[in-house]
Amino acid sequence: INYRNSFLPKILGAIETDTDGTKIYVNMKLNVFAKIFSIIWCGFMLLLGIVLLSKNIFELQPFYMIVFLYIMTMVFFKFESIKSKELLQNIFEAEIISE
Repeated sequence: INYRNSFLPKILGAIETDTDGTKIYVNMKLNVFAKIFSIIWCGFMLLLGIVLLSKNIFELQPFYMIVFLYIMTMVFFKFESIKSKELLQNIFEAEIISE
């Protein structure tokens, strides 16, 4: 890619010969640093939300931030994983079979 995206999937795979042809198994995971950042961010927001609620301050913004991070992560990761699937499909001249 020609741009920076922290949600770029890490692609792991295996190639296996079968009677029907060759099968390529692909597993896409979120980058380790993006996972660590997300866990720290969500933990901080959760802690902040609990502290605010314990002081009878009814603020939901920290919980909205957790939802926002989740949606942002899923959208950008899915966008990049779809592009990666298409690229792999073109490189290997393959068809995608979901199991």
